[in-house]
Amino acid sequence: MPKQMPALRKSAVRGSRSGRPIMALLDLLGRRWSLRIIWELREQSMTSRALRSACDEASPTVLQARLSELRDAGLIELAE
Repeated sequence: MPKQMPALRKSAVRGSRSGRPIMALLDLLGRRWSLRIIWELREQSMTSRALRSACDEASPTVLQARLSELRDAGLIELAE
């Protein structure tokens, strides 16, 4: 059985009653700035300031919220 991402297990999803992991993933990836953040982090780790510069129109609050959501879902990780 495939391993599910931690934060995507049977949670309520906007517009879906199933709560299936794929629906939760698509919901997360469809949120504003999620794909841009993943794109910017594709090749290397970035500081919060560098990521904010790369995503120049994103507010710091939204950027931090998306980073937390992506981290909780296991799609990105915090570099030490």
